[in-house]
Amino acid sequence: MNIQLLSIKVSKISTMELINNPLISCICVSVEDSKKLKKSISQFISQTYDQKELIIVFKDFNGKKKKLLNKYHNYNIFGFELNCSIDQMFDYGFSKINGRYICIWEETNWYHAAKIQYQYHAIVLKKMPICLVNYIVLFDSNQEKAYISAKKLWLETLMCEKKELLRKRYSNLNDYLEEIFEKSNKIFLINDVPNLQIKTVNENLSIEEQKEIKQHSYQLNESDSQFIGRLVKKNNYGENDSLKLDSTLENPIFDTLDEEVKLKKIIPKIIHITYKEKKVPEKFQKTYQSIKTNHPDWDIKFYDDSDIKHIIQKEFPILLKIYESYPINIQRIDLFRVLIVYLKGGFYLDLDMHSFKSLNELCSFDLVLAEEIVYTKPQDKRFNFTGIRQIGNYMFGSKPKHPFWVELIKEMINRCDQKIIHECDVLESTGPGVLSDVFFEKQILYSNVKILKNKFKRCHSGCPAVCCHFGDFAAHLHVNSWTWTNKTINKPENDFSSSISKIYKKEVKLSLDSLE
Repeated sequence: MNIQLLSIKVSKISTMELINNPLISCICVSVEDSKKLKKSISQFISQTYDQKELIIVFKDFNGKKKKLLNKYHNYNIFGFELNCSIDQMFDYGFSKINGRYICIWEETNWYHAAKIQYQYHAIVLKKMPICLVNYIVLFDSNQEKAYISAKKLWLETLMCEKKELLRKRYSNLNDYLEEIFEKSNKIFLINDVPNLQIKTVNENLSIEEQKEIKQHSYQLNESDSQFIGRLVKKNNYGENDSLKLDSTLENPIFDTLDEEVKLKKIIPKIIHITYKEKKVPEKFQKTYQSIKTNHPDWDIKFYDDSDIKHIIQKEFPILLKIYESYPINIQRIDLFRVLIVYLKGGFYLDLDMHSFKSLNELCSFDLVLAEEIVYTKPQDKRFNFTGIRQIGNYMFGSKPKHPFWVELIKEMINRCDQKIIHECDVLESTGPGVLSDVFFEKQILYSNVKILKNKFKRCHSGCPAVCCHFGDFAAHLHVNSWTWTNKTINKPENDFSSSISKIYKKEVKLSLDSLE
């Protein structure tokens, strides 16, 4: 199980269950000073989920705190006073909520801007009433050290349906969660996104408690610890802070755990490459040789156009009409690369991928994708992209029959009649645009996924951007033989529209359900 951290920005949710977002009530018990309360409120406001309220129960709801809350009267934030135990204050807060779901909101914790949306997304897609985060980030502000926590049912990460807590007391919640975790399937545990929450471990804890909580945790390196320290000390928060955290943490723990599992090869050692004919042209000889040199014990399969059509006719006959309807050959190749990795497993590589080293160490994952580029917001708007982080389709891999590919194929079918006016339309219909959209929407469904990052690597084809690598394993050289700047390729007519009917598309997608 890898710790591939969220690509968050979480995508806009398109499934029917998520269209009408319910109200989610966050419960905060405040016994700290106004400064920490202000930071907690700032993080609540910065959450990407829109239908939310914050219920704060104070031991002392004094004038300073009332004045602070008055500043945020437009943000569904409500204050109550009850001078009693922490457990009783939480119980009182539960009685005041208006939402369908409850989310624990501790004022000394740091929260990712997508925390509420991500956990709610998990509850809906997994059809479970309770969601907890199994691993979180810990920060010791005395020693300025950060950790990925040991595995635990972290109560402070709780999100659940209100009805689950109607007859429960906060003091008994841990026992209740442990009990139902053992006896039922009500709880969904998020195992691979510790950056949803940062807990400062030295506050309100004894030395013994601090030692116990960090005993089996994984210590992060000094630079990551320093960044997390700066983050938790900030007074104001925004989505950019969360994005910086996502890009800072680099899978620090599960890569070192469960060596027995890590050595197990899940992805077969197969490399799939396509070209219009069997002979590799001179311009691709160096890249092709780099792939062969680094993978002497791999099965390298080469498919030309006739091979591709034959495989689709034989293995996916219902998709042949879709395949033939595409006006540009690269769209047909985009579809095939997904189909062949679904069918056989292994890795697909564009022929202009220059290999740096063997892919052997990636074979223990279920699904391996790579970040192509992170767009600025102006670029995102200019090109009409649906997300600022794009996953490349020039190279990817998985075990055979991975369900993600079925979801991607379905969305390709949805977009097969999209007008092709600009090259970006190709990218959005069958290329990295649609791949990114589907992955960011469905990623919560899949575990053991590896997303390789660029780590400040610049494009090898002269583009000034940091982009177009497959982690440390390969670089995309961007021959771009399919684009309209290549004079041998004809741009389709602007009024192109597919002959594929909606009824046929529905039939095809229904038939794909049998693949899952």
